[in-house]
Amino acid sequence: MVDKLFEGFHQTVFAYGQTGSGKTFTMGGEYGNHINDEIRGIIPRVASSVFEKMSDLEAAYTVVCKVSYFELYKEDIRDLLKPETSSKLLQVREQPDGQTIVSDLSEHQVNSGVEILEKLKSGNTNRSVGATEMNAVSSRSHACFTITLEQQNKEVLEDSKCSMLRLIDLAGSERLKRTKAEGQRKEEGVQINLGLLALGNVISALSDGSGHISYRDSKLTRILKDSLGGNSHTLMIACVSPADTNYEESLNTLRYADRARKIKNKPIQNRDPVQAELIELRKQLQILRANGGGGHVGNVEETEEFLDMKERYEKELDDYKKALQNTSNQNRNLLLQIDSSENEKTKIEGMLSKIRTKAAQLKQDHTNMTLIGENLEQMEEDPHAAEIFRVSFNL
Repeated sequence: MVDKLFEGFHQTVFAYGQTGSGKTFTMGGEYGNHINDEIRGIIPRVASSVFEKMSDLEAAYTVVCKVSYFELYKEDIRDLLKPETSSKLLQVREQPDGQTIVSDLSEHQVNSGVEILEKLKSGNTNRSVGATEMNAVSSRSHACFTITLEQQNKEVLEDSKCSMLRLIDLAGSERLKRTKAEGQRKEEGVQINLGLLALGNVISALSDGSGHISYRDSKLTRILKDSLGGNSHTLMIACVSPADTNYEESLNTLRYADRARKIKNKPIQNRDPVQAELIELRKQLQILRANGGGGHVGNVEETEEFLDMKERYEKELDDYKKALQNTSNQNRNLLLQIDSSENEKTKIEGMLSKIRTKAAQLKQDHTNMTLIGENLEQMEEDPHAAEIFRVSFNL
């Protein structure tokens, strides 16, 4: 999957299973608690693999690696690498190209596998965990650690790729009668099960080939839309417990995984389609020039037909360059509109906050005026009330 990531394909790995079955440990979400390399999770292993391949490509490509880390806690998205960001800003958005993103999520450039792991460790300190009867350090949220690669060919400017690897640690399914959760833990368990139920419905619909896919039933399914039936190579890790008391949950997990295996995704290389066409046309033109230059037997001579074909390809190449420029301008304008909308939204939220504060002040002033009115009436009847009034309002 790391090889495919460098070829420009999106990748997703997610762990599913009952609470306490080892999902966080498998994904590497407990990084920092263990030293032994043999029991490292998937994320630490991927971190070292990514930078090994980057060093092999640095002669031909400029590669930029970025990471982001967020959790979905009770239908609220939290940026684990920038926890001060308001959950109201972190919303699931669908871009014009169909890709699903989390708006205003911070991305951090990293230059080594060690830096990736430091970001993972930093994010884990902000993750929501809690103790239940089944797991002393139970994850109370779904967590998504994303590694994004931006690759630019140093010689062919049109050859650029952007792909991401999503590593998702789902919160565990749980039964309240076994976890004995109360209060906040109970509410968290209900929200976790609702999200996993929506995910199960999506997986069932995709595996059965039925019509409507209910991605919008939860934020979890919207986030995983590209990974389930979309533009990504996806691997599901089914974590099961060896305890016989968990037999029923283990069986349900395996059934879940069996349905997921039937889903057929259609991943594509994540390149600008105009740029991809430009590269293909350039290759064909180079082949034609190479064949037409020698004049030897077996090669294409520079006949009138060849010159017409060459002229046509060069014209198409110019047309695609113009189309690429127009597309870039449109994308730039769209991004400016999005930025403008976000700025306007921030301004409106600030104005609303001021209005609420002013309304509270007016409400307090109204209460004070009512008290003053009552005291004035009392002063007319009681000569000692004036002194009480002066002291009460610090006059």
